[in-house]
Amino acid sequence: MQVKKENKKEKIIKEAVKLFTKYGFEDVSVSSIAVEAGIGKGTIYTYFKTKDDILEGCAKYVFDTFASDIEKAVDTNIGIAGFLDMLLDLFFVDMPLRSRILFLFHRKYYGIKRKDAKLTGSYKEMFRQVYERYKKEIKCPFEQLYLFLTGFMMTSYMIQANIDEGILKQSVKEALKTLIVKT
Repeated sequence: MQVKKENKKEKIIKEAVKLFTKYGFEDVSVSSIAVEAGIGKGTIYTYFKTKDDILEGCAKYVFDTFASDIEKAVDTNIGIAGFLDMLLDLFFVDMPLRSRILFLFHRKYYGIKRKDAKLTGSYKEMFRQVYERYKKEIKCPFEQLYLFLTGFMMTSYMIQANIDEGILKQSVKEALKTLIVKT
């Protein structure tokens, strides 16, 4: 199957996400990603220098997708409580895939702050926009908002396999509303 040039990088990332999620980072080869993406192995090196760069691209894809979800929720004309509901509904879409990629990325690059900062920049900026839009309804400063949202979401990623999704989603929504929303 021939893949159009403009879609190749995205196709590589999407197939790598599937393979890394299913088999883990170490057990996936660049060749297997190429086969699944329907391209030659050499083409992958046009977009990524190493398999590590592919993993970083996958993590960036997850953060960018989440930043896009935040933007969709911000673009609605709802208050902070409605925003949190919508955001968490979007957040739980594809959670097993997203959580596995972030787990693999953080396990590989734990403690390398420049890698995290490079990936989370758009994500943090989106939360800053949320804060500016809803600050009259938010009872905490921006850094606490960012800490609460990121902390709850990362914790949800880590425990989602061991708890009912409905219970997890409802618990996170209630906790975030308690910590963030002025009453």
